[in-house]
Amino acid sequence: MSYHLNTTGTSRNPIGSICPLDIVVQVGFGTAKITKNRQTYYDGETEVGQPKTLAEFEEIAQQEPGNWKLIMEAPLWEAIWERQDTNKWVCIKAGKGFA
Repeated sequence: MSYHLNTTGTSRNPIGSICPLDIVVQVGFGTAKITKNRQTYYDGETEVGQPKTLAEFEEIAQQEPGNWKLIMEAPLWEAIWERQDTNKWVCIKAGKGFA
């Protein structure tokens, strides 16, 4: 599983970069969610139990077409990845986060 390092959003997630599928959908303090067609499909910060990886949602997205995004907002970094093809979640927004 991939965990985050404390760097700015634009340097850690350049626009156009591909998100690794083993990333955990959870930040600990902030927002980590999967959306489908602009509706929250999974909230990694409120779900109880074992954190899920992006790979789990990639499997679902292959069976359920739609506009899928991974949104992460944390202190000092944020990013949004959009599913653009099979196993391809592309960073479309990166920033400084909050705090």
